Amino acid sequence: MEMRPYDEGRETYETWSEDLDYFLMGLGLTDDEKGEERRLGIFISCGGPKVKEVYILNKDSEKKGEDESRYKHARRVVDGKLKMSSNQTFETFKFRNLRQKEGEGFANFVHRCEVGVNKCGFDVADRDRHIRDQIVFGTSSNVIREKALSENLQLKALTEKGLGIESSAQFGPAIKVKEEVFAAFTQKDVPRRPNGRSSRAARFDNKVEDRSCYKCGGSYPHDQRGCPAANQRCRACGRIGHFAEYCWGDKKAARPRGGQRNQRVNNVREEDGQQADDEFIPSETVQSLRNSTEEDMYVFAASNPCTGTRWY
Repeated sequence: MEMRPYDEGRETYETWSEDLDYFLMGLGLTDDEKGEERRLGIFISCGGPKVKEVYILNKDSEKKGEDESRYKHARRVVDGKLKMSSNQTFETFKFRNLRQKEGEGFANFVHRCEVGVNKCGFDVADRDRHIRDQIVFGTSSNVIREKALSENLQLKALTEKGLGIESSAQFGPAIKVKEEVFAAFTQKDVPRRPNGRSSRAARFDNKVEDRSCYKCGGSYPHDQRGCPAANQRCRACGRIGHFAEYCWGDKKAARPRGGQRNQRVNNVREEDGQQADDEFIPSETVQSLRNSTEEDMYVFAASNPCTGTRWY
């Protein structure tokens, strides 16, 4: 454990001498003559050239008391020359103008208020009240000020509340950002029903103008009349519920159901952009054609031009 030398260019004599007293207290020196001599040696050696010069020049002019030790005499001489005269009015003015600096922590500002109040000469009983008032006046946080005024907090409660508010303001936004980033990587961008299952319709609620019915091709959702293809049979796959243009199944001709006596054959012509009328061929004829040769089919097609199918 070492005591730093006094440097008048970096600190005041009051600050250094106060730290010296704590240092000597920590050494546990006795109060006898030997202990006092050790205190004097530490004081002169750590005081450096400035303290030594002042002591040598003024030790004779300041007479030593009968019961006064050499250390106490040296402290009285040097303190009287180097310590600034205390002006309580000016110290009170400086104390009342204390403000929390930009970027300064709340705890450090409270400490400066506690140090400044000691030089103002206030009664010990009013010390905490003056510190509390100056914290309220000088803090840079409106939240702390409003909390202190609304709840009439005492010094201890105000200090604890202020530290909590400062911590919340400092770490709260960082925690919120981490939660948003975490949610972006863990949650699927799919709207959910109240029961937790995804809703296909809800995925496109914000793009209604771009939606079309996959059964009929019209705009979706439909009006009160419903989908035009709801009861229509597909001419491509034979299923009910959609038009052939929007068929998702295999492009095969619909097979007749049992009990039907006629088979409906769809023949589409691309003439003038119009679809040809549906033609009906007896099911017996269709069955016989299945067992016929290519030559028989040619003869049938030539004799039945209404089918619209070319076999040659």
